[in-house]
Amino acid sequence: MQIIHAVNDAHGASRDEVSRNHLDARVLHRSYTGYKKARIEELRLRKTGARSTEDIYQINCEIIDNYESFLCDSAEYYVLQNIRIARSLGNPDHLSESRLRLAFLYSLSGLFLQANDIFRSIDYGRLPADQKCRYYWNSIRYYENLIKYTNDSQLSDEYKGEIGRCRDSLLSLLPVGSTDWQTERAFQLMEQGQPDGALEIFEGIFRSRDPQTHPYAMGAMCLAKAYGQAGDSAMEERYLILAATMDIRLAVKENEALLALATRLFEKGDIDRAYSYTSYALNDANFYNSRFKNTVIARLYPIIESSYLYKLDKQRHNLRFYSTMSSLLTTVFAAIASTIVWYKKAPENEMKVGILCWMYWGASLMWLVDAIFEYIEIGAGLFTPAPVDMLNDLFLGLSVVALGLVIWLVVLLIKDPKGVVRSALFGKK
Repeated sequence: MQIIHAVNDAHGASRDEVSRNHLDARVLHRSYTGYKKARIEELRLRKTGARSTEDIYQINCEIIDNYESFLCDSAEYYVLQNIRIARSLGNPDHLSESRLRLAFLYSLSGLFLQANDIFRSIDYGRLPADQKCRYYWNSIRYYENLIKYTNDSQLSDEYKGEIGRCRDSLLSLLPVGSTDWQTERAFQLMEQGQPDGALEIFEGIFRSRDPQTHPYAMGAMCLAKAYGQAGDSAMEERYLILAATMDIRLAVKENEALLALATRLFEKGDIDRAYSYTSYALNDANFYNSRFKNTVIARLYPIIESSYLYKLDKQRHNLRFYSTMSSLLTTVFAAIASTIVWYKKAPENEMKVGILCWMYWGASLMWLVDAIFEYIEIGAGLFTPAPVDMLNDLFLGLSVVALGLVIWLVVLLIKDPKGVVRSALFGKK
């Protein structure tokens, strides 16, 4: 049984590494916006042929759906356009729908005061049933973002209380057993400290999602949160990777999975990936123009960047130290070999081997002094350099030995103790 568990764990670890590499490739590729832009352009062309103001309103709603997680300012532009259309049509449902959308966008972008003003000005009692649900969904997201934005424990408790009240009201409005009801119930269980019950619900919902859609990525993010609360960091990371990969593929710029993953990896000591993912998340936040997300990332990014730059600097120093040690060992072996040959031939010195001894021992002394100062500076201890680095260092050491041999050969030919060169030149004449 232990062997089976070990095999399963190894398989899971291998699959996770493949997923990490897949995400790394997407982060490096960076450009996945083509399909999103093409879809928006298609809707704009459709809008030019709209027959009525109502048609324009509905097409704008589709454009907003595409822009909402892609480009905040553009989504706001079309929401404001729909507010004007709703007023011109005298349609109160369209007007309240558009204002709720605007409050949601303001919550995403960090305009919390403006979002709060809209929530307060909406007459909840006059909202249709579906918009009452949207009102509570948007309010929950508003308070969730406020928690992250303020980063204040006292305020967080107050906002969590508001989230709980909004969720209770939302559950009373949703059809019992529906996917939306199950999702909110799972979050409620998490708020009550019952992640196992939430996981059971989230896993059932996740299996029903289309893997090529944004709801699938959102489902993965829900599972990651539940596994994180349950203390299963491996599964949390697995679903964060899945959610982040799908967000990038679908050009979702307003996302949280990649930054959450970067935070977990930084805590684990994977500084390279943490820096890469945080940089990508920052680029997304700038592209989306989210003041809120920029503020959240600004707290973490300098810490990760500082660790990353420190690691690079340390690697540079270590590489120099390893190169010095490799060159030292190579020249010491060359010095020992030449000394043995010199001693064996002493007192004869026709081949000028003594010159090699002096050069190699001098070079060894130079590398030794350099290595001592490097060790004092960086405190390098035991090390396990990569095979490529070892090969490069070996080439450096052999280059030093080759240079010594070339110098020795030049001196030997100039001195020409056996007269071979002179005889050859004389013979040519």
